[in-house]
Amino acid sequence: MKNIIKGKNLIKILFIAYSVIVSLQFLLIYVIRDRFIRAIYESPFRHWGFSDWLINYQGGFVRRGLWGEFLLFLYNNFGIDIGHAIIFIVIASTVALILFTIYFFKKKGVSFFLLPNILLLGIFAMHDITSFRRDALMLLLIFAALYLYKKWQEGQKNSLLYYILMSITGIAVVLTHEASFFCFVPFIMFHYFCSCESKGFVKRVIKTISISLPVIATMGVACIFKGNEDIANTIWNSYAPYFSERFGEILPMGYGVSALAWSAESTLKDHFILNYVLKVSFIPHRIYAWIPIYFFAFYLMSNVNKIRMFKYENPCIDNAHLATVLAIQFVGLLPMFTVLSCDIGRIVMYWSFSSFFIFAFFDKTEFPVFSKFGHRAKLFFDNNRLLSNKWFYFLISITIFVPFCHFPPEAIYSSVIGNLVKLVQYAATFI
Repeated sequence: MKNIIKGKNLIKILFIAYSVIVSLQFLLIYVIRDRFIRAIYESPFRHWGFSDWLINYQGGFVRRGLWGEFLLFLYNNFGIDIGHAIIFIVIASTVALILFTIYFFKKKGVSFFLLPNILLLGIFAMHDITSFRRDALMLLLIFAALYLYKKWQEGQKNSLLYYILMSITGIAVVLTHEASFFCFVPFIMFHYFCSCESKGFVKRVIKTISISLPVIATMGVACIFKGNEDIANTIWNSYAPYFSERFGEILPMGYGVSALAWSAESTLKDHFILNYVLKVSFIPHRIYAWIPIYFFAFYLMSNVNKIRMFKYENPCIDNAHLATVLAIQFVGLLPMFTVLSCDIGRIVMYWSFSSFFIFAFFDKTEFPVFSKFGHRAKLFFDNNRLLSNKWFYFLISITIFVPFCHFPPEAIYSSVIGNLVKLVQYAATFI
C-alpha cells in the first residue's frame, strides 16, 4: 500500500485523475452547456474566433480567406449550414490533433505528463476550442508541411512530388492564418541551410530561400493584401442569403471580419503594449510577469521526461537537443510573441506543439549557436539542485499559468490548480 501512494505511482494517479476530470469538465460542462448549445441556437458570429472563419475572397484576395471561401462554396452549392460546418471542423480537427499528438508521443517515448497542462488541456482546449479558433486545423497542416519537407529532404524516390505537396500545404497554412508562417518556415529554412551541402555562404542562402519561395511569396502577398473596410463590408454582405435564411436578418459584422480594416501600425503597437508594457496588479510592466512564465515553460518542456509514468516513455531523451529545438522555435515565433498577437497562451501552444513535433520526427542536427545554447541549458538544469528535483518540477507543472490575453484575473484558470478550482465552481452552480 505504501508503494502505491509514493513517487511515480502517486504522480500517475494524480495525472490520470486530473486528465479525466478536466476532460469531463471540458466536454460535459464547458462546451456542451456554454458554447456548443449557444453556437447552435444563438448567433455566435459577432465573436472573434467564429467570425474569423468567414473571411473569404468575395471582395478580392485577402489574408485568411481560404476557409471562408470554402464554407461559402459549401453553402451556395450544397446548402450546408456554415455555423455547423465551423463547429464540426473545429471539434474534428481538435480531436485529430489530440490523437495525433498521443500517437507520436508514444512512438517517440515522450512522456505524457505535460499533455494536460502546458501542451494541451490546461492552456489550449479549455480556452481556445471554445472560442472556435482555427488553431488545431492550422497545427495539423503545419505538421503535414514539416513532414513533407522531411520526406523531400531525405531525397527519396518521389522527392519532387514531396516538394510540390510541401509547397501546396505550406501555402494552405499561410492562407489559413498568415502568422502561422513563423511556426514552420523559419525552422525549415534554418534546418535546410545547416544541412545544405553547397559550398559558399551565398549559394547556401540562395538555395535556402529558393526552396521556400512559394510559401514566402504567399506570405508576402497576404501581408500586402491585408484588407480594408470596403473589402470587409463586401465579405460580410456575401453571407446575406445565409444570415437571412438562418436568422431572418443580416447580422452585425463580426470582429474577425471587421479587423481587416485595422491599420498595421496601430495593431503592432497595440499588441506590444498589451503584452509587455501595461501594468499587472503590483507588477509595473507585464514583461516582468512574462519572463518567469517563459522561463518555466521552457524548463518544463526541455525536461519533459523528468517525470515518466509508463514503460514506453524513454528515460534517455536528448534534453540538449530538445532545448535546442525549443530555442529555435521561440526565436522563429518572436514576431508572434511580440507584435503579431496578444493571445500569448495560444502562441505558447504553437511553440510547444511545433517544437515537440520537430524533436520527435527530425534527426539531430547541429545548429550554430542554438546547439551550444541547448547543451548549456541542459547543464544548467541538471546542475541546479532545485531545478533538477522531480518534485519541484511537479510543483511548477501544476502551478504555471499562461494568460491568453491581457493578463485577466481568469489567467490562473489555465493552470492545473486553476482548472480544478473552476471545476468546483461549475459544480457549485448545479447544486
